[in-house]
Amino acid sequence: MRYPDAGDDIIDSRDVDKAIEELTDLQEAGEADDDETELLQQLIEFRDEAKGYCPDWDYGEALICEGYFVEYAEQLAGDIGAVNPNADWPNAHIDWEDAADALKQDYTSADFNGETYWFR
Repeated sequence: MRYPDAGDDIIDSRDVDKAIEELTDLQEAGEADDDETELLQQLIEFRDEAKGYCPDWDYGEALICEGYFVEYAEQLAGDIGAVNPNADWPNAHIDWEDAADALKQDYTSADFNGETYWFR
């Protein structure tokens, strides 16, 4: 399994849980190296910070990296029909950073190894 990594654009909460389970098994078997042990601790801290604010954690919540959030907001606007993703106007004139900041009002953030992730 490829484990979630800080800086990934989007992480599924179920992948965090699965990685914690696999890394815990490795650690208990005495087979985890230092990097895996460190990642396990980071993932546990991330999960513990986020899960209490994320009612859909167990069902799969998208955790969106701060550095990707503007692109995410633009894609979401197209997906929900707020804008036509194929239209040059008005899309070329929308301040997507401002739109993303406004969207964050409906999201909560948590830290994963120095990266901020946003989720609902």
